[in-house]
Amino acid sequence: MPPGPAGAPAGGLRRALRGAAPALAIAVAGAAAYSGSPSVPLQFDDLPNIVDEPAVHAVDLSASELARAVRGFPFGRWLARGSFAVNHAVHGLRPAGYHAVNLALHLAAALLVLSVARRILDALARSAAAGEGGRALALADEAARGRAAA
Repeated sequence: MPPGPAGAPAGGLRRALRGAAPALAIAVAGAAAYSGSPSVPLQFDDLPNIVDEPAVHAVDLSASELARAVRGFPFGRWLARGSFAVNHAVHGLRPAGYHAVNLALHLAAALLVLSVARRILDALARSAAAGEGGRALALADEAARGRAAA
């Protein structure tokens, strides 16, 4: 195989790009889906949870301001309320920042799902290659249904 950039095999670069393609597709799809959101005002559940909720109107990133926002930990929406407080401390009630953080969190979640799916599929492929494909699929099916494997 002819060497690629910096002496790396060209196939390695191609393989790396092919591996990055799903993550890139997720990022592009997410950015496209949210492309119009920076100009959209806070609305629906944003009003009672952000605009009308003084506990998340942090003026700085101090522990006391964030603690006030996440009251009720570990129950309730403490993580969302904490992120609202950080958003408010950084850019007030301007919606673009909230939408940017929302996009980042959704992209991170989608990339995490991609990572988990890849690991599961890789494990199934290794099991199938080792002749244990039937057992691996049965275990995956049991796990998906919430039953303990025997």
